[in-house]
Amino acid sequence: MVVQRITLFKVSSADYVPTITAEYDKIPSAVKDGKHYVLSCKASETYEDKSSEGFNFAARMSFATLEDMNFYQDKCSAHQALKTVVIPLVAGRMTVYWEE
Repeated sequence: MVVQRITLFKVSSADYVPTITAEYDKIPSAVKDGKHYVLSCKASETYEDKSSEGFNFAARMSFATLEDMNFYQDKCSAHQALKTVVIPLVAGRMTVYWEE
């Protein structure tokens, strides 16, 4: 089973999209126990749609295990660095995850 994780953002200015995308581009190089552990990471601005409720950027990530996803969430230095840059640029965020 693979754990899929999606985070949606309300990016407050289109000018911030390249910065946020660049931060997500760094995530595949993150390591846990000396090894790369993020199976995939894709991030992009979304299409505008009335049902999006203002969420205009999405990041989808895949992990081999829930333990890996929890490590990313709580202990990964690359994720902590990403949050330092991204959180001030967004007006809201929401994350969901599931096993596939």
